Amino acid sequence: MVAWNSANSKKNTFNWSVVFAHQIDSQRSVSAGVTCMNDYHHDRDVTHGRVMLNYWGRF
Repeated sequence: MVAWNSANSKKNTFNWSVVFAHQIDSQRSVSAGVTCMNDYHHDRDVTHGRVMLNYWGRF
């Protein structure tokens, strides 16, 4: 998923996510993902960025 949001004229936001999911069998699955969020503030010429690593499993 990639999203671009410029609803606020003083800030632009760019987000993207990549997720890998694997179904082991009918009862078990694992998933892992990376999400990046980047906010650029025009009025201050400042960029804030965050990266999140997510993982989960069902056994």
